[in-house]
Amino acid sequence: MTGKSKEYSDAYTAAYTPAKAAYDTAHPAAPAFDPTGSVKPTDSNTVSDITAWLDAHSIDHTGKTLKADLLALVPTA
Repeated sequence: MTGKSKEYSDAYTAAYTPAKAAYDTAHPAAPAFDPTGSVKPTDSNTVSDITAWLDAHSIDHTGKTLKADLLALVPTA
């Protein structure tokens, strides 16, 4: 880059980088769902997360493909 586009790029980087760092600090990424852990899946989890949790806890989910049906298999106690 040369000329004005280099100046624009440098100005953008100078303004964007600290703002992004501040945002990332204030809004940390949610930890990944651990299917082998004790935290049970909820409606906010994906079908893949739920089936992985069921598999890790030896709960048969054969024939179940809908999120609501899979969540119904998660023990409440």
